[in-house]
Amino acid sequence: MRLPRPPRPGSSPASRTSPRPAFDAWENGQETGICLQDARRTLEFAAATYASAFRGVPVAACELTDDDPFAVSMDGSAVPWEPVKKTLV
Repeated sequence: MRLPRPPRPGSSPASRTSPRPAFDAWENGQETGICLQDARRTLEFAAATYASAFRGVPVAACELTDDDPFAVSMDGSAVPWEPVKKTLV
């Protein structure tokens, strides 16, 4: 099952409509149409994006090892916030 395309820009906020089919499926005990592999790729992409931003070099999702701080947790503990704060202030 594929999720429907989000509405066209300006017609409705995507944050309200895009996840709705997945939530409906969960509530009804059905498959969401989002496979684990796709979800993992999305999280790996997000982790690589943060790793790249804070390391100052390009980082591909496939480069993050299982023990990389940016791959271990998404709680922000891998991010060196203090040096960034000092730079911005």
